[in-house]
Amino acid sequence: MMQSFCRLRLGVRCVGLSGGKSARSRCSFKRMMSVSVFQQQTYKDFANDNITAQLMTEDSHSILDFSQGGTLGKELNLKAKHVVLPSSGEEETTDSVIVDDFFALSQRGQEPWIDRVFLEDPAYDIELKNITDFFYGIYNQMKRQGRLVILTRPHDCSHYPLFPLAVDKWNEAHPPVTFYSDRLQRAGFQVRMKSASTTIQTETESWMEEIESGRIRAFQSIEKKEMQNGLEELDDLVEGMEHIQFEDKLVLITAVKLEEGQETESLIVQDEGPPYGHCG
Repeated sequence: MMQSFCRLRLGVRCVGLSGGKSARSRCSFKRMMSVSVFQQQTYKDFANDNITAQLMTEDSHSILDFSQGGTLGKELNLKAKHVVLPSSGEEETTDSVIVDDFFALSQRGQEPWIDRVFLEDPAYDIELKNITDFFYGIYNQMKRQGRLVILTRPHDCSHYPLFPLAVDKWNEAHPPVTFYSDRLQRAGFQVRMKSASTTIQTETESWMEEIESGRIRAFQSIEKKEMQNGLEELDDLVEGMEHIQFEDKLVLITAVKLEEGQETESLIVQDEGPPYGHCG
């Protein structure tokens, strides 16, 4: 009964069925933090390989890294200019730029200078009502054949084991991918989309930690009491399951500024990604 519920309602496979509740606390999930499943090397290899395949960077490129804390540039050893995001709490330095610059840049008439741009879930840092203006700003300052790559995940999160409030928060932070692709095309880009997925198997307790910790940015706004109640609800649903297994799905949206006279088109490419097997 429980295994069926996990597969059909949570979109996960439950591993290691045992009777009775485990020794972990139902009231508070305070514990020493484990390494995030999304920070383990196998998973990072999966994600980074997919990103680099779309960015196609060269040493001479002028690259803007919009990832939180400039982590992508550091991971891939890119000579990228780090963009300070509103949510990061970072201060601007002589080697960084700020998001607001790109709305203003569209009005400056500056010579195009950008070769590559990487963004991860832009809805976290740019108000959705301003996304179109932002894409226009990037387009106007991008060189011909320049590339903008967005890493996001599907709006539909039924493949993740989550409680209802977490689902709502996820949906708010992850608009349908067509929200981005339509606006990129409107700005003048040719747009292609590719999906990639990998299987994650992890301890149930570690997944609870992942949700509670705030490392998944969509859940950072959940109040402490609401988080506790939601985790207790999810914990009851997977009672006795020491491990869970589910698919993590990435969507990579690649926008290219074509040469003058080239016609834009939209293309969706389905791809399961590198065969890394289980992460976790």
